Amino acid sequence: MVYFTETAAAGFITTADDLAKFNQAVLKNEQGNYIGSNILSNQLIANMIQAQPHTGGRWSMSYVVDSENNSLGFAGFNRGWTSLTRSVTDKNIGYVILNNSSVGGVNNEIDQLLLSVIKGS
Repeated sequence: MVYFTETAAAGFITTADDLAKFNQAVLKNEQGNYIGSNILSNQLIANMIQAQPHTGGRWSMSYVVDSENNSLGFAGFNRGWTSLTRSVTDKNIGYVILNNSSVGGVNNEIDQLLLSVIKGS
């Protein structure tokens, strides 16, 4: 039984541009500083993205950590909406996938395609 009309992120409103800026904040500029360091200190961003030991190295304070692919990201879903975002730190690139679908596997397939193109494999 549904008691309310579901909205993406349970009503949290964001855009692909907002998520892209969030992704970009953890990438580095030409000087080696995090792009988001104009808002948060380099040390705070480094702490935010470092894998936490009690998670088996899979989660930071803000992201899912994929050490195999040198990337950070997260995904979300609600009936009718799915999202996935990833920052590929060793290539200094990020992307956002927003989908009007309840099928999360579609985002995973798009993610794997993009990741393979970015990584050149």
